[in-house]
Amino acid sequence: MLLCAAAGVPAEPVYKQLDAAGRITISTRPDPTFLPPTAVVPAQDVVSALASATPMSTRHAAIVDANEATRRLAQAKREQQQGVEPLPGEEAHITDENGVNPKYQRRQDKLRRTVEQAQRRSSQADRKLHARVKVTR
Repeated sequence: MLLCAAAGVPAEPVYKQLDAAGRITISTRPDPTFLPPTAVVPAQDVVSALASATPMSTRHAAIVDANEATRRLAQAKREQQQGVEPLPGEEAHITDENGVNPKYQRRQDKLRRTVEQAQRRSSQADRKLHARVKVTR
């Protein structure tokens, strides 16, 4: 087996299965009678899960969403501020006709777009949150 692995020969898959009697079988071929275990959920649990989709839970989701959007906006702004300094390879001696290094300019544009996208996302999440607050009052 070690020679096969060293020679780059792919190994066969190995299946570990538990039968009805509790015995473990290890084989290179899957047992065709094997059925993976399925979860049985009582009907009451399903009803409870469906009932939890109330305005209160959607309001909570809107709060979480707005908080996450605000956090990501702050992170994008922080990254933009920290990205003002040129990185290695973005030295000023390699510039375009406007006197700006193209690599530096592309990175700044990407940081700016990330902040703009985060601002739109934050505004959208805030609008949804305020709409949920009005509905649940």
